[in-house]
Amino acid sequence: MTGAATDGWAQRVLVFGPPGAGVPLVVAGLQRSGREATGWEAEEDGHLAQDPANLRPGERPVLLALEASDSACLERAFPPWSERSLSSQAALAVRELGSARERLFPARLRADLLLDSTHLTAQVLMARVRQLEECLETDQPATPTVVVESFAYPRGVPFDLGWCVDSRALRNPYWEPALRMLSGLDPRVQDFVLSQALAAKMLDSMEELVASLLPELQAHARRTLRLAVGCTGGFHRSVAVAEELGRRLSRSNRSVLLWHRDLPERP
Repeated sequence: MTGAATDGWAQRVLVFGPPGAGVPLVVAGLQRSGREATGWEAEEDGHLAQDPANLRPGERPVLLALEASDSACLERAFPPWSERSLSSQAALAVRELGSARERLFPARLRADLLLDSTHLTAQVLMARVRQLEECLETDQPATPTVVVESFAYPRGVPFDLGWCVDSRALRNPYWEPALRMLSGLDPRVQDFVLSQALAAKMLDSMEELVASLLPELQAHARRTLRLAVGCTGGFHRSVAVAEELGRRLSRSNRSVLLWHRDLPERP
């Protein structure tokens, strides 16, 4: 395969990822919205995206990579295993999944956008894809979109981020009876968290780092800057800090998306 092979790529978006990450769902959603999209779950060798020569920016579709943990992929994409042959079937499925990830690797290295669907319902995954639609334009956006996400450390750090901040050193509203059942979206919880001197220092540092990174990312044709804020439950501190960072960046005329992975009240 050579770079000339990309002449046959009529699709504007190539969605790819291991079986179980949600590729067919996202492709169908993009097509319903009027976008030209195709999907690849590494089900065969010889795909154009396996040759890095075909993946030069400006000569290929926008590359949207989906990721998910091995356990999530195995649960979603592979048939139930019988108790009698569990070990052999599971071993085969793990090998097949590993082979798929190897075939996806060249494209994964060059992805324009990356989404981790491990903890997302189909509805939330599609909501996030819709929020990123402007980033899927063939022409490079004027400035990268900053995506700020809160999460719970016990459920794992998101795959699809550039860097993350640990907010567990902040005093936890969970131990305040009046605040325990309120999320970080509630003004009372935000006042409790953001009034701490450490929270102000964290936010100042994050805002300064974002301002420093964006020109470099734009110069390298990056479409997003992904950062995350974690805490124990993904319910109080990380949500409050992420919301405040989003407000600060929006006031600086940044393009910002706010996601709360482990908060059921909001995707």
